[in-house]
Amino acid sequence: MKSLLKLIILFLLTVTFSGCVKILTDDLKAEKTKLVINSVISPDSVFTVNVSKTANIFDEETLDNLPFINDAEVKVFENGNFLFNLDSKDNGYYRKDYYPLPGKKYTVEVYHKDFDPVTSGAVIPGVVKVKKFDTISLEQIDQYTSALKSGFLFDDPPGEDNYYMLQGEITYLDDSGAFYNTFLDFRVPDVDENLYAVSNGDKLLWSDKLIDGHEIKIEFYFFDGYIETGKMLKSIKDGNAIFKFYFSNISKDYFLYLKTERLYYETANTDPFMEPVIIHSNVKNGYGIFGAMNTDTTNISYDFNGKKFFGKGGGK
Repeated sequence: MKSLLKLIILFLLTVTFSGCVKILTDDLKAEKTKLVINSVISPDSVFTVNVSKTANIFDEETLDNLPFINDAEVKVFENGNFLFNLDSKDNGYYRKDYYPLPGKKYTVEVYHKDFDPVTSGAVIPGVVKVKKFDTISLEQIDQYTSALKSGFLFDDPPGEDNYYMLQGEITYLDDSGAFYNTFLDFRVPDVDENLYAVSNGDKLLWSDKLIDGHEIKIEFYFFDGYIETGKMLKSIKDGNAIFKFYFSNISKDYFLYLKTERLYYETANTDPFMEPVIIHSNVKNGYGIFGAMNTDTTNISYDFNGKKFFGKGGGK
């Protein structure tokens, strides 16, 4: 696991000012190690937090030197009231068989004898329901590319800030007759690009800044992220495919984390002298993200012999 501190130190390797290059010294080896927490809570999942530590670029990561912290104390509060300590599991995971509730503010505090304590909080937003999901069609985007297309309607709640994420996956029969599952790769029509903070890849991200309080239709193309669409269609033409679309109302901090994470990876391999992108963190005295989400899931079964039907399961 590469921590935010490691990413920052990597940028310090080459810093340009007035035509000079700042040489990295061993002083950076003394940079204080901090705790990292990563968690996205949801009414659909038990309370889970991952705890690790920042790593210096001089440290070699091996099986005997992993950054996970397994002996921390992780406290959980609901609306300021202590709930419980999470139970330690392998690889830095801490869990409790408890499903957090929408509208409640949850705070985590992490303590360890070797580090400064860290804390973070998040409120689980209410679910925003899909009103109607379009049937799936196959379209030719250009002379080289075909893709599946769909869309859905939803009502944005008026007078509040909302941040949205769309993800999807497909299960179908592969060439060997075994079931195959993968996340979908999205694209949006050019006309809609100004709406999105992230408009391609394995997720779409947008806010309601331009659409507050309106009925909105989101249209998108989607692909199998690992094999070309034509091969996918060929492999399932004699059987059924099951698509799952996850439409999530997410916390602002989680939105900013995902947005800046994408920007970082998009710029990491470009001009080394451009201003670095700092990945958003809402962890006090440490790094990482403590986010929240509430998801409405749409299941669509698609028979490529011509029969189409779908069913929905809503979020909480």
